[in-house]
Formats: sequence, C-alpha cells, structure tokens
Amino acid sequence: MKDSPSAERPTLQGPGQGPGQDFSAVNDQSLIRVGLTFAVCMLMASTAPLGLVFAILNGLLAACAIMALAVAAVLRDRVFAPHLTRWDEAAALAAASLISGWFVDPDAVRATLEAMERMGG
Repeated sequence: MKDSPSAERPTLQGPGQGPGQDFSAVNDQSLIRVGLTFAVCMLMASTAPLGLVFAILNGLLAACAIMALAVAAVLRDRVFAPHLTRWDEAAALAAASLISGWFVDPDAVRATLEAMERMGG
C-alpha cells in the first residue's frame, strides 16, 4: 500500500513548533522584551517626584500589560504554547504592576501632589 499524498508533503511549522524544537531563542526574545519594557517604565517613573515613583510605575506597567494583551490578540498568539508568548509577557507585566502597587504610599502621594499644587506645578 502506498502512503497518501498528504503524508509526503512537508508541513509548515512556525518557530518553536516542531517536535523536539529548542525554544530558547523564542524565550530569549520574550524575556528581552519584558526586561526592556520594565526598564523603560522604571526609567520614566524615576523622573517623577519620589512620592509618585511607584504610583507612576504601577500605571505604566499596567498600560504596557494591556498593550501586550492587545498585541497578543492581534497576532493571534497561542495561549497555551510550549514557549513564552506575548500572553505570558502580559501576565508578567501585570504581575509586576500589582507588585509595584504594594509599594504605593497613599499619604506620600497625597503630600507630593499637595506640595506640587502649592508650588504651582
């Protein structure tokens, strides 16, 4: 018996989808994206007054997590893939946002905003 013609054709697979495939390159790209995103958010938040740094970092990381969700949805990344995807990046950024929210001191934020208001800024 002959094999079916479809068995003779090679199947096209994306990066990191073959059996026994090494996912380190895909994972490295994902980790670099998350690290650079966190670094840029931290850099932007560090320019704020001291009482507002964690509050601003919290908001920036949450916005980046939402953007990563949108990109994952547009690119139709698989949610349950054997490698890191943009869904995982969004989850990591959301977790970092929640963790930075634990360090927000509402009294310090209020005092900083009142001081800025008195200074006219």
